[in-house]
Amino acid sequence: LVTGKILQVINATFSTSTTTSSTSFADSGLNVAITPSATSSKVFIMATFASGGDNNDGTSYFTLTKGASNLGHSTEGFGKLQNDDSSQQLSALSYLDSPSTTSETTYKIYFKTSHTNNDVAVSLDDATSTMTAMEIGA
Repeated sequence: LVTGKILQVINATFSTSTTTSSTSFADSGLNVAITPSATSSKVFIMATFASGGDNNDGTSYFTLTKGASNLGHSTEGFGKLQNDDSSQQLSALSYLDSPSTTSETTYKIYFKTSHTNNDVAVSLDDATSTMTAMEIGA
């Protein structure tokens, strides 16, 4: 197996707005699945999405999951954004994973809000969001 080379690229696009008012991480619907060809492979995940919230006092949090595992910080995820009255903000995250499997592995964007009187959206206004998984030979 070649090392350090990109072995496959899986790209997924989404353009349906999803909202939550949950203060616990919830599935945004953005996901990508990849089946590594070797257990030694690494998988690089990139996601870009339009996000926003409807309350200036609210904060939006975003994380990446693999199966039932949150790959980010348990409460902060991969980061947070201060909401700005439903204005669209471009959000992005990336992560290098070592899945150690040749089974299909699904990565998902989860999101939450700081308080329940604030709705948070991903793919706000049906803007196109993308998730990309790249298998890298190790």
